[in-house]
Amino acid sequence: MPNRKLKFSILLFSGLLILGSLSIFAQDKKAAFKSNKSIAYPTYEQKKAEDEEDTPYLVFTVLDEDGNVVRNLRARARVGLQRIVWDLKYPDFRATSTRDAGPTSSGPSGTWVLPGNYQVFLSKNVNGTEIKLTEPVSFIVKSLGNTSLPAKDRAELTAFLKQVRKLSAAVGAASGSIRDLSDKVVHFKVALKSVSLPDNKLLGEIKAFEKKVAEVQRKLSGDRTFRSIDQETEPGLFSRIRGVIGDHRRSTSAPTQSQKDAFRIVSDEFPPILEEVKKLVEEVKKIEKKLDEIGAPYTPGILPVLKKNNLNSFGGDENEIF
Repeated sequence: MPNRKLKFSILLFSGLLILGSLSIFAQDKKAAFKSNKSIAYPTYEQKKAEDEEDTPYLVFTVLDEDGNVVRNLRARARVGLQRIVWDLKYPDFRATSTRDAGPTSSGPSGTWVLPGNYQVFLSKNVNGTEIKLTEPVSFIVKSLGNTSLPAKDRAELTAFLKQVRKLSAAVGAASGSIRDLSDKVVHFKVALKSVSLPDNKLLGEIKAFEKKVAEVQRKLSGDRTFRSIDQETEPGLFSRIRGVIGDHRRSTSAPTQSQKDAFRIVSDEFPPILEEVKKLVEEVKKIEKKLDEIGAPYTPGILPVLKKNNLNSFGGDENEIF
């Protein structure tokens, strides 16, 4: 099954793809042009509806033999012979990316599916409404049998890799939050430079917070100081779990004992680290509030607070915006 994909093909006629206002206006314009009639200019309401409507798309829904949805594959909605490729994988749990924001993106792929019986049917999505166009068609996914060390229990392998990817997604999310907090610390230090009266106490709190963030980052990503002097060090939790995924990216062999150990270590050590991250997320809000109270510039992610005085006009306090 590695390096193999499944291609779905379907012939779509125009009657099946009556879409949104954009397509209707284009059809009316084309019809008027052919009949040598004047082309009506759209009203504001028509143009606004056209601008706000979602791009229509096709959805190929893959089901397993129990009727559970395995994957939703999206494609452009257009007349003619349409083909879409399924890489025989479940969707992934990794952090979202703007690269997958388009309506025809099917999202990243994860673990190989099990050999067995599957079905696929086609729908169209117009402005959020999904309309079924075909009945399910059955097909069979088979293993090619060309693996050097095939897993004896493919179901067990698939279940293990699903757990690994879910745990990796959680660790990755925590790592992302720590990176964001680290960036905030930089902005806090810059903001303090613009305060008229230096606040050494708050600066000390920011530096103490920075150390806490760095310590959690070390647990998740490894010790950069050791690496900088070319010394061996324990890998961070994110490196451990991503290593297991990397080893199985194109493999259908059973997990090794080292991979199972890596999963167990991350499973045991990550929960308390996650609690530390949650506490830091709450702690950063207190620092932001103190910065606001001393009139520091606004840092990314913070909205200004405008105050009115008793005369129903802005101003008066040098720490207020107006």
